[in-house]
Amino acid sequence: MSATVNNVVIGNVPKGAGTDDVWPHYFAQIRALMRAGWKCLASSDGTTKTVSDDPELCELGAGTAKGVSGAAAVIAAPVNGRALVTGLAGISIAATSAVGGTGDKGNYLRITSGVAANQHYHQIEEIVDANSVWIDARRAAFTPVADAGPVSWEIIDPTEGGAPTDPIGSATIAWWLGAGPSTIKIPITAAPVAGANAITDNDQLFIPGEEVTQATTGATGEFLGYVFDGANGYLCIHPHARGSGGDPFGWATTNVITGNASGTTATQVGTAVEYRQQLVIHKAANRDNGIIHVQCIDPVGETAEDFAVLAADAACTNLIPPAGVVGPSGGNDFPADPFAACLLGSTPGVVADVWVGTNLGTYGLGQAVAIDAIPEPGYTADGEWFCMSPNAAGVVGHGMFRVLDGEPGAQLCPYVWACSSTSATHSFGNPAARRFRATGTNTVADQFNAEYQQITLNTSVEGMFFGYRARGSGLASDQYTTLGVWEPVEYNDGTNACWRADPGTPWLVGSDPNSPQPKLSGPVHFGSVAQASGRTWGGRAKRLRHVIDGGLLDTHDAGSKVQLSSSPGPFIYTYWDPAIVPVLS
Repeated sequence: MSATVNNVVIGNVPKGAGTDDVWPHYFAQIRALMRAGWKCLASSDGTTKTVSDDPELCELGAGTAKGVSGAAAVIAAPVNGRALVTGLAGISIAATSAVGGTGDKGNYLRITSGVAANQHYHQIEEIVDANSVWIDARRAAFTPVADAGPVSWEIIDPTEGGAPTDPIGSATIAWWLGAGPSTIKIPITAAPVAGANAITDNDQLFIPGEEVTQATTGATGEFLGYVFDGANGYLCIHPHARGSGGDPFGWATTNVITGNASGTTATQVGTAVEYRQQLVIHKAANRDNGIIHVQCIDPVGETAEDFAVLAADAACTNLIPPAGVVGPSGGNDFPADPFAACLLGSTPGVVADVWVGTNLGTYGLGQAVAIDAIPEPGYTADGEWFCMSPNAAGVVGHGMFRVLDGEPGAQLCPYVWACSSTSATHSFGNPAARRFRATGTNTVADQFNAEYQQITLNTSVEGMFFGYRARGSGLASDQYTTLGVWEPVEYNDGTNACWRADPGTPWLVGSDPNSPQPKLSGPVHFGSVAQASGRTWGGRAKRLRHVIDGGLLDTHDAGSKVQLSSSPGPFIYTYWDPAIVPVLS
């Protein structure tokens, strides 16, 4: 069957009593992320710190029972990181379209009898039918084992079926660390060989976005791009089905990789490297302030900088989150290398900042979105997210957005991060953070052996995004901005036509240059502008678009898209749950 879609929307979340008390919005965002497939690695409710990827042990809660249960389950031995559970009943199958995702994928299957090692919460990662599911079998502390049963079970919903109840008191500090989507670097020592359907005019030979399959292991993934300098290089892959190999996601060296559409081939030579998105959301001792850390990490080769490793350090406590101090602290320092950043917080890991901009009026209902972070065969889990807190003056929020068509090699981190808070005190990691080197050398002139640098935040509205760029250490830090380059958009009502090539120019409609037409939109392109000798192309947003008019929280296309702002910009996000009508208050 087709992949089950698990996009999560928690809409119209009430804020707390204070004008800027929007912590409940971010608590809802945490629950949406857990349902979408982000794994809780560590957490604290202000009293107890727990370092465990068992969702049942999350100190902020793991959800509530849906009332769907049974006593006849059978658990098969795990295969390539998943275990098949049969003998269930009443499993809800999620929608397979771009919108929907209301089924049980992402919920937890709680095993309550049988082999003791199985009696945990196990995330449902794929739905076979109403009686069978695949569960996650990669968690180190509680990998399921075969049990012929009959086994008792029930379904746990991390979101509690709606806006979750916030248990954290006003003066209580709390934090949560989650691991999201990953990409894989597949090393190569020979250039790919063009297949029968290769696209030879884009220097890639593989077709960007096509699924590739590795021989012997059976591992599959989405091809994002590659670089090769004549001797060394790598493919950038978003993993789909796990293989039988010993590398991350079951890949293995010496095996041939084939593009399913292009027929292009390449051979993995060396160990695959995972690059994982990780996120810390930290509430201060009030409901108005917090810290948000993001990180793209190699959890094997960069353990000293890994938020999950820092969480186990003695300097990380029930009150101090991972990377919660600027060193030397003895082990919980905010990473300077590899890349880590503070979406929110005036100093990385130290001083909390306001969740929202001040002096903008009373905030209303929050909107939390988390795009599916659980891949399946033939299906990429982008893992995007955003949390927004609107008021009559606009919207403030944070998020992570997938980009397409980025610079070759930079697709190992195919995301930009966004922070729209009006505070200008946000801080970021080392602007020369080393990342993604194809070989052990690094020169400014050599694209393929170059370091990847952080692109930091510009506080202007169209410069609120940052990410990686494919350049060497000789270039200074730079910003991403949304470029004034739109794909041609034309509207024709039979009498008048209108078009605009740049956001800075008005729409032209017949003889009236100032008459806008509704709901015309174009893609958001990211690029850097400050470096005259080193400008970079970040790509285009997959789900974020500019729109010419409309209002904050308007929905478009039968409720499947939501507008994030009225001006400036403004932006539309192309996933929304049509069953939810977002309102300001």
